Amino acid sequence: HRIDDLFADGPAVNAVTGDLSFTPADDANGVATISVRLHDDGGSTEGDQNPGPPQTFTLTVTPVNDAPSFVGGDHQTVQEDSGPRTVAGWASEMRPGPADESDQVIAFEIAGNTNPALFAHTPVVDPTTGDLRFTPADQANGSAVLTVQARDNGGWDGQNQDTREPHTLTIVVNPVNDPPSFVPGG
Repeated sequence: HRIDDLFADGPAVNAVTGDLSFTPADDANGVATISVRLHDDGGSTEGDQNPGPPQTFTLTVTPVNDAPSFVGGDHQTVQEDSGPRTVAGWASEMRPGPADESDQVIAFEIAGNTNPALFAHTPVVDPTTGDLRFTPADQANGSAVLTVQARDNGGWDGQNQDTREPHTLTIVVNPVNDPPSFVPGG
C-alpha cells in the first residue's frame, strides 16, 4: 500500500518524547513499512546534520467489518383481505460496507413485530431485489410496527459491525366492509 492511501495523517515521531503518532484513513487497511532517521544539530565538515542510521518498522492497520447499509422504503397501507403483497424495491441502495467488503452477503431480519396476528405470511425483505413481501391474515385489520435490520456475513467480534441500526416500518391493514350474509328459511 502507498502510505498516502493508508493514513489520513501520516506517521510522525516526536523528536523530544519519541512518541509515534498517526491516523489511519477511513476504510483503509494494510501494512506500511516506515523508515526513520534521527538527525542532530552538531554539524559536520560536509554541512549536513549528522544523520543516524535508518530505523525501519512496519505498521499494520487491521481491517474491521463495517455495518451494511440500505435505504428503507415508505410505510405501507393495504386493504383487508387483499391477498399476497409485493412492494418492489422497498429497500434500496443496499451495500455490505465499503469496497473491500463487496463480496459479503446481506440478509434482512425482521427483529420486531408488534402484531404478528395481522399476517398470514410474515413480512420479509428480499436481499437481492429489496422487495418487501407479506400477506395479511384473512379478516384481519389493524397495524403492525416492524423493525427491519440488515446484517452482513462479515462477522462481529465486539468491535466490528455486522448489523445496521434498524429501520422502522409500519404496515396498516384497513378494514373492509364485508357483505352481509344470511341463510334463507324454508
